[in-house]
Amino acid sequence: MINYSGILLPGWFSNPLCKLSSIYLQSCHHHHILTALGKLRHLKSLVIEDMYNLSHIGPEFVGFPSLESLAIKDMPNLTSWRGFDGGVPCLRTLDIDDCPRLTNLPSFMNTNLLRCLNIRRCPEVRSLPPDGLPVSLQALTISESDIIKDRCRVEEGEDWYKIRSVPNIEIDYVEITWEMRRF
Repeated sequence: MINYSGILLPGWFSNPLCKLSSIYLQSCHHHHILTALGKLRHLKSLVIEDMYNLSHIGPEFVGFPSLESLAIKDMPNLTSWRGFDGGVPCLRTLDIDDCPRLTNLPSFMNTNLLRCLNIRRCPEVRSLPPDGLPVSLQALTISESDIIKDRCRVEEGEDWYKIRSVPNIEIDYVEITWEMRRF
């Protein structure tokens, strides 16, 4: 759905009987809240892009029993993301890209299948979640996000202990090899 001008998504989007497996929302500029997309039992892939009126993601953004891939992109006014705590049990890939005002990441508790986390162009993200990252995480990419990049510096960063056992780490286009890590 591109350039949808309604304030809320159509009601059938949150109908649990809806069998959509993939949703791409782009440039829905009148939206300032996300409806209960998490009720869609069959949804496996969700991309939310260029929704400049969206300033926070809250507790309404939960559920997603089948969601495997989530991308949040080009969100210039997104400042806060809360409410992922209820778990997205099948989530494998999370891309957070070009959210220049976002200051926090949601909790990744109960995302026990998360394998790939990409954080790009999010210069205001202050830290990784206090409860850490799931042990299932296999790849972490952080780029053009200076605060969190500094917190994830090998051995010295305050969040290094949260990522040091992730097999594949890339920070600002540099792979952090096992030889570079000191345990």
